[in-house]
This record gives sequence, structure tokens and C-alpha cells, in this order.
Amino acid sequence: MNRVCLSGRLASDPIIKESIVRKTAKIILYVPSTSPNAKDSHIKCVAFGINATKIQDYAFKGTKVLIEGILQTSTYSQNGQTIYATEVQIEKIDVIHDESEYIVPSTHDDTQE
Repeated sequence: MNRVCLSGRLASDPIIKESIVRKTAKIILYVPSTSPNAKDSHIKCVAFGINATKIQDYAFKGTKVLIEGILQTSTYSQNGQTIYATEVQIEKIDVIHDESEYIVPSTHDDTQE
């Protein structure tokens, strides 16, 4: 089974492209390492359609997200060299808001004493 579940923050603003056929969003997800000896990861991800729209509307550099999708590999030629690429194709994305990002309205009314 090819299934990927990642939680991290956008390392940069998303790159959005629209064509007549569909909308595409490309992001780089920063995932901190849980092991002291391992490096943090920067994972390329791509979304299409409604998921791309969700990224465009709600995600920007530093936004925390939870992603589910599939791992894809591809190859292409550049200057006579074969380049291997790996990315996550996003099937579901949730934007996670920290409590500190919310402004809670005051319930105290200073006008009545």
C-alpha cells in the first residue's frame, strides 16, 4: 500500500498554477526530525483541484498542515543527465491552527461598573 501521512509547516509560499483543465499547487513541507541524529526534512508535495484551491486560500509560508497522499517518483532528462524526483501527491490536506493564532474576544464589559 502506498500511503503517506505528514505533519509539518510550509517552508515557503505555495506555487499556484492554473490552466483550462485544472489548478495545481506545489509546496515544500518542512518536517522536523524526531531523532537527535537525523536531519530535518523538506518534502516536495503537489496538489490538484480542490486541494490546490484550499492551499491557495488558506496556506502560506509557516502554515502548519496535515497531509495525506501517495508517494510518487518520476524521472526526466536535463542537460543529458537523468534526474530522479520524488514528491507526495496530496489527496487530503488540513490546515492546523495553533491556539495562539486565534484572537479571543473579551467577555468583560468595561462600560458597566
